[in-house]
Amino acid sequence: RAKIIHRDLKPENIVLENTVVKVLDFGVAKMMFDRNEQSGSLTMDGKVCGSPGYMSPEQCRGEERDTRSDVYALGVTIFEMLTGKRPFYADDVMGLMFMHDNRPPTSINAGRVDLPFPNALEAAVKKALSKSKFERQSSAEELLEDIEMALSKFQTLQGALPATGWIPFDAQANKAV
Repeated sequence: RAKIIHRDLKPENIVLENTVVKVLDFGVAKMMFDRNEQSGSLTMDGKVCGSPGYMSPEQCRGEERDTRSDVYALGVTIFEMLTGKRPFYADDVMGLMFMHDNRPPTSINAGRVDLPFPNALEAAVKKALSKSKFERQSSAEELLEDIEMALSKFQTLQGALPATGWIPFDAQANKAV
């Protein structure tokens, strides 16, 4: 909503304080303007920046990024949050970047066979991890909507989810943040 491309979203840069989610470290961020122009930043266009474990395919290639690149990083983060591991691992940075660009991610259900996830949640995470930015959710809000819809379908089918450990996200409360 603020038209900022973070370009280095990862768990270390996302903090939960009570019920408010805060994003930190905007050192390599760029602002998007209405005509889809980008502001200057501390990094040059065409250069790779970010944390390789969370970089979108276009980011790995040094191509132009937009909010969908951050959606990809959120997809990796959500995958890791649900399964305890990232969708891609390699022995070196170039191998990891190659995997982001060329290999399909493991499914979240394959990552945690002991904890089955709803198919709609699997689909939302898979969409966020699409190799083509044009196939991903266009924003973090759209990703949130997909996840909430997946969980509401699951709750309808399974009954209410247990409340222990679950912190609900209230988009209205976070508008001022």
